[in-house]
Amino acid sequence: MRKDMALMAGELSSIPALPCGKALYSYEGKEPGDLQFSKGDIIILRRKVDDNWYHGELNSCHGFLPASYIQLLRPLSQTPPQGKALYDFEDEVLTVIRRVDENWAEGMLGDKIGIFPILYVEEGVGTHLPL
Repeated sequence: MRKDMALMAGELSSIPALPCGKALYSYEGKEPGDLQFSKGDIIILRRKVDDNWYHGELNSCHGFLPASYIQLLRPLSQTPPQGKALYDFEDEVLTVIRRVDENWAEGMLGDKIGIFPILYVEEGVGTHLPL
């Protein structure tokens, strides 16, 4: 195997199995809630906000980042996992961003992001919660 191909294979094995991208440039952030990162960082992608922005995670920090600043390594699935709230926000549909621990998940309802007990959400039809 050629040396450059072996290096590439080694790099691929270090990429997380989650949707992620590699930073093409450093980003300091312009607004509160932006994710700061350096060129070369591997950022976990939690959701696509629109064509220009992602919400991501790096070193346990969460925030927004410009889509043009990353090279996609593992794209997000086309349909984010969703579940129906069983209590408090009954019948509201939550978009699940990630699992926090064995009992809690982080999700989005409208434009609000927060955590919720996993047992308070029922999986949506045709989706599987990352639980």
